[in-house]
Amino acid sequence: MEKAKKSVEDLQKIVGETEVEEAQQAPLDEIAYRAEQFQEDPETHHKTLRERLENALVEFDIEHHSLSESMRIAIYDLSNAGV
Repeated sequence: MEKAKKSVEDLQKIVGETEVEEAQQAPLDEIAYRAEQFQEDPETHHKTLRERLENALVEFDIEHHSLSESMRIAIYDLSNAGV
């Protein structure tokens, strides 16, 4: 679980640094919110965060490569956390 928490922490940093168009701001804000929930209670929120990241990958993949790469790493680590 520690690796997943670190990946999500890295994702949070990139989310905070990413500038998006107005239409993408709400989905980005939701990712930030879900990541914060996960950090507070990983056992309860890992699944909702992973699902949200999986859905958001398509939306951010082309224009925001570093964000989408960080999402992929977090998804992988969340999936392998065994929770």
